[in-house]
Parts: sequence; C-alpha cells; structure tokens
Amino acid sequence: MWGSGMHNSITLKNIKFSYTAETVLDIADLSIERNRVTVITGPNGSGKTTLLKILSGLLLPELGEIFFEGTVLLNRRKRKILLGNSTYVHQTPYIFSGSVKRNVTMGMKGENKCKGLLEAFDLAKYRNSRASKLSGGEKQKIALARAAGMERNILLLDEPLAHIDSESKVVIEKILKTMSAEGKTLIIATHDHNFASDMADTIIYMENGKIVRSIK
Repeated sequence: MWGSGMHNSITLKNIKFSYTAETVLDIADLSIERNRVTVITGPNGSGKTTLLKILSGLLLPELGEIFFEGTVLLNRRKRKILLGNSTYVHQTPYIFSGSVKRNVTMGMKGENKCKGLLEAFDLAKYRNSRASKLSGGEKQKIALARAAGMERNILLLDEPLAHIDSESKVVIEKILKTMSAEGKTLIIATHDHNFASDMADTIIYMENGKIVRSIK
C-alpha cells in the first residue's frame, strides 16, 4: 500500500523515463486521486504525454514504481491490471474504416448503449457516415464516445480540445463533466488553461520532465 491510502487510484514513486540518452521524465512522487479530475499542463516538450502514457500503462518507466489500487506494477504482466482498467485517448484520434456507428461500437455490446452514446456526443446524425470524412472535432467525439462505451474506471485524454471547433469543445467539456460526476477518474493533458481551470480538481504543472507545482 502507498502513503495516501485508498483515496488514490495511481501513485508514481521515483519514476524516470528516457528516449535514447535524454531523460524526459523525472517524477519523485505523484498520486492521482480516485474519482477526481487531474489536469496536467505545461509547455511543449515538458513531458505531459509521456507521463500520461506511463499513468495509462502504455509505457513502463526505466526506474521507479507504479502503484494501482494498492498493487505495485513491477512488470509487463502486472501492467495489464492498469491497462484493463483504463482507456487512453490520443491527441490525434484513431479512426477505424467504416461508419461512425462501427467506430463507436468497437468492443461494445448492445444497440441501445450505442444509440445513447451517439446521442450524448451529438453524433446521431452521422451514424451511417464514413468516420474518416468527418471534421477533427467530430473525430475526437467519436474517439471519446468509443472510450466511454468501454466503461473503464480511468480515462486518460491527451489534448482533447486541440484543433477542434468551439461547438465540439462545448459538447466534449459537458460530457467530461458528466463522466466525472458519475465517478470516473479523469486524467487530462492540455495547453488550454481555461479548460484546465474549469475542469480540474487538481492541476499539475510540468517543466523539463518534472512536476514544478500542483494546485488543488
């Protein structure tokens, strides 16, 4: 168990990660609270995306420990515990071939559930449209709807409002607030300070791969 007890979902201790010879992440201690919204912000190259991928289980650190719900994740086999409880949405959303409906329902069962997600994300009118032909904002909503349909406890988002129209931003922010109210743990990397202030329970500021301050 780690110091802050069962109020934490993920904890990092003495984490280091490098690409080639350059250390891009050096985190002494970080705890992500369960059922809260944590926003990670900082300039380009500060390590936000790398930190997000380590928190999701997509990357393993070279040094340090990751704890998830009291279990230390020492290897790739243990990492599957975190991967099975989280969903990572990339800054550039991955879109499968075919319709919007097909993209949203990947790995999902239940027609009614799909219908509800399409309506919630304002995608119902595009149900049978080719997903690859839609705007960046609509593609981001598709990726978020797919993530929501997976029903994982933790949702990690890399720049969810980047390069999208203002109307889509309003829809996405509203849905993320609903997810938070329903008890999801949200971890968001963003440059948008207004979005960060509006969404976050905790804001983490990064520079040069390190956390320089944290505000609740």
